[in-house]
Amino acid sequence: SPQGSPAAASASPPLPASRRGPLAEAAASAAASSRCAHAASDPGAVYPTLTLGAPAAHALGFKDGGATAMARKLRACIASREPAERMAAISLAQGYGRRCALLMCHGFAALAASFALVCRTNAERRSAPFFGRLRELGYLFQLETLLSTRGDEWAMLQDTQGVVQMIERVQLMMLPANEDAPDGVALRGGAHMPVLCFAPRELGFRDAARASAAGLKPGVMLRVRPVLLSQGINEEQSVANLMQTHTAEQTALNERALAQLNEFQAAAEALARARGEACFPPELLRQQRELLVRARQLLSSPPDPKNVGLLHATAALTRLLDGGRATLCKSGKDRTAMSITLEHTLLLQRAHGLSEHLASAALTAMRRHGVRRENVRQNTNKRVFAFNWMQQRMLPEAYRPPDGSAKSGAA
Repeated sequence: SPQGSPAAASASPPLPASRRGPLAEAAASAAASSRCAHAASDPGAVYPTLTLGAPAAHALGFKDGGATAMARKLRACIASREPAERMAAISLAQGYGRRCALLMCHGFAALAASFALVCRTNAERRSAPFFGRLRELGYLFQLETLLSTRGDEWAMLQDTQGVVQMIERVQLMMLPANEDAPDGVALRGGAHMPVLCFAPRELGFRDAARASAAGLKPGVMLRVRPVLLSQGINEEQSVANLMQTHTAEQTALNERALAQLNEFQAAAEALARARGEACFPPELLRQQRELLVRARQLLSSPPDPKNVGLLHATAALTRLLDGGRATLCKSGKDRTAMSITLEHTLLLQRAHGLSEHLASAALTAMRRHGVRRENVRQNTNKRVFAFNWMQQRMLPEAYRPPDGSAKSGAA
């Protein structure tokens, strides 16, 4: 979303000082280093963002839970010596196979879209350091979910975990000059090592020779490093927090994500020491470390049961690491709209000097008139977000739609 365009870049207004989350200042300093890297030299800076509905097998329902729960049940049935359990494993395996086939379609498509978008952005910037880092470190792909930890959404989160496990095995490759993918992207390789192959034009290059000159070599396999973070924010999460429904599992998922981000950042530091400051400037590395510390603090001592500050910290860190970002909820249109408008407003404020007062006004304008309203219309035939009055009150303050943009008020 072009950050200079209010219709395309949206974010949520900063909270009043008395209510501001613990991430605010840390995120602002992180964005300052991001401005040094990109925005200061490019007033038309672009921050690639992917939004989607939960990559889950909605069509199959969630009676048996999501993919990870079904996998555990299947392993238990196979290990059992009871004939009835062994017979149940056959039916369960068939359902699990159908589920995985749907999840693979969701996950591979999201990964391909994110990778192509990030590569195009850096091809336009002629960012050879980015493609050099990509070759050495792999593609960091962070998925942020706003799914709650109870009911069907918990099963959707399990499906999303299954998707992450699938795309962790994927390799990315740009096709050489003598090969082509008619649709821009082709899936090759076997089930245990799938390869997403991209035509140069899909990644923002006229041909393979220009891609090679930028540092992206045809035929070179690139590792995918997916990271999944989750924090429910709706009224169902309020109930889940009260009843402690799968909240420990959500924390464990986020702990694993922070460990993965820490590992990636350490690899970035090692690469910088080996290759010099052109790879990652010292100031950028310092900001990355600070955000990691902040994220750990937020996870170990959350200031609120709905720990959205953790999402903000890890989103900022991912961008400083040149990773791809994807934000999702159940449908990808309401909570997701609130989240990315918040993120992009904060980017405008920190990386482009937008004042706090104007940032609040920009957020309101983007949520009332921006592209997310059109996204809702195309999905529901109505130009209002699907939050009723009670649901709005249960959202964290920075995620609430402005008056007139949700179905409880006149639009």
